[in-house]
Amino acid sequence: MKKNILRLTMLDIREIFIKGLFCNFFLIIPFLMAFSAPLPVNGENTQDASKINGSVLDADSKVPLPGVNVIIKETKIGTITDLDGKFVLEVEAPNATLIFSFMGYQSVEIALEGKTELEVLLKEETKSIDEVVVIGYGTQKKSDLTGSVASVAGEKIVEMPTLSVDQALQGRASGVSITSNTGMPGGDVQIQIRGISSVNGSEPLVIVDGVRSSLSNLNPLDVESIEILKDASSAAIYGATGGNGVILVTTKKGKIGKIQTNFNIYKGWQRPWKEMEMLNLQEYIEQRNYDNAVKERPPFSTQPDTFEYYNWQDEMLRKALMDQYDLSIQGGNDYSTYFFSANYTRQNGILKNSDYERFGFRINSDHNVSKYIKIGENAQFTKVKRVGYDEWYFQNEYNSPLIPILRMDPYIPPYNENGEWSKVPSGYNPIIEQDVLNRTKQEYVVGGNAYIDISPLKGLTITSRINANTNFNITDEFIPLYEYSPLQGTQWNTVSKEMAQQYGWQLQTFGNYQTTFLKSFNLGLMAGFESEYTKYGNIQGERRSFLTEVEENRYLSSSTDDTLAAQIVEGTGWEDAGYSYFGRINADYNGKYLVTFNIRKDYSSRFGPNYRSGVFPSFSVGWKFSEESFMDQLYLINFGKIRFGYGQTGANAPERYRYFAVVDPTNDTYRYIFDNSINPRSG
Repeated sequence: MKKNILRLTMLDIREIFIKGLFCNFFLIIPFLMAFSAPLPVNGENTQDASKINGSVLDADSKVPLPGVNVIIKETKIGTITDLDGKFVLEVEAPNATLIFSFMGYQSVEIALEGKTELEVLLKEETKSIDEVVVIGYGTQKKSDLTGSVASVAGEKIVEMPTLSVDQALQGRASGVSITSNTGMPGGDVQIQIRGISSVNGSEPLVIVDGVRSSLSNLNPLDVESIEILKDASSAAIYGATGGNGVILVTTKKGKIGKIQTNFNIYKGWQRPWKEMEMLNLQEYIEQRNYDNAVKERPPFSTQPDTFEYYNWQDEMLRKALMDQYDLSIQGGNDYSTYFFSANYTRQNGILKNSDYERFGFRINSDHNVSKYIKIGENAQFTKVKRVGYDEWYFQNEYNSPLIPILRMDPYIPPYNENGEWSKVPSGYNPIIEQDVLNRTKQEYVVGGNAYIDISPLKGLTITSRINANTNFNITDEFIPLYEYSPLQGTQWNTVSKEMAQQYGWQLQTFGNYQTTFLKSFNLGLMAGFESEYTKYGNIQGERRSFLTEVEENRYLSSSTDDTLAAQIVEGTGWEDAGYSYFGRINADYNGKYLVTFNIRKDYSSRFGPNYRSGVFPSFSVGWKFSEESFMDQLYLINFGKIRFGYGQTGANAPERYRYFAVVDPTNDTYRYIFDNSINPRSG
């Protein structure tokens, strides 16, 4: 059955690259680096902070607005208004500028100019209801939506400097919860749309420029708009992959006119917002003396003044710098438009020896071949480098690198006067793990899609899109030979290397038809087909006992240990395939009474042979009551709509090949009784 699934995907990845037409040129543009004045050191301020008090009100009704974001421009420092619309914020620079933003209202920037009391009035964004937003495989007027769709413009995303798109979405859309898993540089975030909607807790589906992708490697300054499909009636168009919501990202396109060049620089720093409150030296000695007295032991110390205090949180954590540089060029004419961007991001972790770097570029272009044909492409390259622990280390509550810091005795320094590691009574010095850590993970992502739009009839557009992507991961780790204590040290030096590759393709063909009949009935039809294939594989090797520890010698073949126990090699892999049919009907009468039907049928190789297909229907209705004549005399409501929706969505199997029954007859742990026998057997 699996072979049938793969055959239905139509094309091998090699044939796609050979037969597809990818004729592009890549611009080589010097990437400028600029450095601003030195930042304050050790958290010292050049002047005292000022406390700003204020309130935020609706400009028309003068009603207080709770939950308004108040951010100091070009920083991540801010707060939100309380239930009475009031806020308090400490600002170090008296000439700073505050940004006030709230969903459904126009953002406002106010320069303090020494003021400490503010009253801010926000105006509603009434024009937003006429905007056109992206929905699954098409667009729709925002006021005509019958499903729950949140829209975030690119201007909102870049209001506050962020290093990733998922961080920029925090607080921008109701019902969307975004939390950082660990806070490590370049670390993953968890996105939940209207809570946990699956026992598997899978992430929302991310669609970038019409094809499946990820937010992690996307430059926030490349984003034109983001739409979030929150309810089942709108997300059902994505079927088995839309059960946890859908995030639709549209990147920037070129604009007709003169060449526009933008260069943005952002510099900042992070530090722990709060440290654990620990015992000071006097309290620590008193506690130790008390413990020894209870156990009838001699006092720990009777002269606390002879000790020096060391805060291990300050010793192992740091103020971490962040840099971001972005260059974009766009322009075009009536026949062709283009957008090119290049970006570099660097973020140090607050834990020493943890760093993140990202470099990438993107080129989007569109070309009008004729009155009826339009072609275009989006291509991107991203390189990511991570230094330090894998993220799962920080999620281990027993072995996290941060836990031992809190256990250290405050009278012991990390190093002695000779610069060597200090001896710790417990036999474990956490700073050694940071000093010997030498782990680098590099990821290379190459992807792009090409499309063609054909408009043979008035109101009809047929779109065909092909996407291909590949990424490589290379992880290098070196553990030196060292001896500190019986509890901490190594028997030999070790070199390990892991290489992983994933590639895939996706094909889409769908048509959109819009028409009006009897002057008042508007009808929209959409139908399409898509198929996809993905393959992944990795291999990992480890060797030990090297003659020298110089970097040039850190290769597996340089090991001097040829015993079988030292030949550690692992590897795994998987492949996915699937195809889908989908369609939608949009209809309205006089722009007031709205109805939408969606349906999708998915086939997936992740399930067993008898359960590989599923049908996902949905419908929704809406009534714009503000368009009725009886509302003409009511000035309190500018726009009002009642909507109702129902839909079915699914969750693709999170693990491949789970439908295979795996039995280990050699393991005595799993034993059962068969056929009323009294003797347990393996099964």
